[in-house]
Amino acid sequence: DHRVQKFANSLLEKQSVYEGLSPSLKRDAVKLRSLMIEAQRPLKVLILSDSKAQILIPRVGTIAPTMRKEISLKPGSYRFIGRCKRAKDNEVPVVVDKSNLPIVVEVRCGSRLN
Repeated sequence: DHRVQKFANSLLEKQSVYEGLSPSLKRDAVKLRSLMIEAQRPLKVLILSDSKAQILIPRVGTIAPTMRKEISLKPGSYRFIGRCKRAKDNEVPVVVDKSNLPIVVEVRCGSRLN
């Protein structure tokens, strides 16, 4: 979550004044920095589709119709939207997180419009 990362960054900024006074504080700060870097490392997401849907991922981009595509995304919440002619959009919410590995998303066309 972006708010957690922002809070952790503010803690690291504030503690830097005291880092030289406490070896344990310095160790904890190094560990926290390492965890923050690891938490933002992109994870592989496998997208399966019907080769008809154009796949829109807001704030990320668009994927042309395909049967299978692997992309990398930073941890967070995303919406995958399958968009087809003469069909409703089909939205699939996805949480990209290490605890959800492997991440496989199925995105297809929505129901047909009359």
